[in-house]
Amino acid sequence: MTLRITNILGDIGSVIEWPFVHVARGVSIVTTALRNYPAVRDAIVGLLQKIEAVSTDATAAASQDESNPVADAAEVAAAVAVYQYVKQTFLPAMKAAYDAEVTVATEAQDIANKAAAARSEAARKAAATRTAQSTVTTVPVPPDSGTTTS
Repeated sequence: MTLRITNILGDIGSVIEWPFVHVARGVSIVTTALRNYPAVRDAIVGLLQKIEAVSTDATAAASQDESNPVADAAEVAAAVAVYQYVKQTFLPAMKAAYDAEVTVATEAQDIANKAAAARSEAARKAAATRTAQSTVTTVPVPPDSGTTTS
């Protein structure tokens, strides 16, 4: 029973920890993307501009006490523009940046794997050499007494 409670508490801790861990990673990823990928930076700025336009239209529509077809149509048009922007510009820019990062990470990992394999092969050869040297035995030669027997 104690093990089950410990497992449950561990699960709860993981759920509580998740947003904090992933928010920090998200901030790091966004910071890197904004710095290293101008297309991502432009896409995020464009997205924020579209959202600002929607919020302006929404505020204007909400400030009226009655239904206003013109303001409502403008709100719908702004929302559709945001959707189209996200679908056609924002998500492709994010995917391209992600794919570029995956490619860089994969190449770096391949280089690290090859270096580790080379070190491993060198270590294997060194161990084989040490083993071969330690198994060579020398047989002492008795000193020559200089006498002959007949």
